[in-house]
Amino acid sequence: MPEDKPHVSHYEVAGIQPIDYMEASFTAEEYEGYLKGNVIKYLARYRNKGQEVKDLDKAIVYLQWLRDWVVKTTPSSISGNPPVKE
Repeated sequence: MPEDKPHVSHYEVAGIQPIDYMEASFTAEEYEGYLKGNVIKYLARYRNKGQEVKDLDKAIVYLQWLRDWVVKTTPSSISGNPPVKE
């Protein structure tokens, strides 16, 4: 989980942030798919809801979380270099 992950006050009543719960309880594939799906969702709709910058910002947040997750879980990404595809 990223160190700078924002904790939204309206989720505090549950005692755990939903994103933290998802990371802890989903399989690796489920969690990665959730993050990727949200990137796609916010990019797909950013011109259609009248809140372009807000949706792009959300896409960036999910993309950063996805990047952090890949770095954390993919041994070949430790160096910061993308894996070479043959």
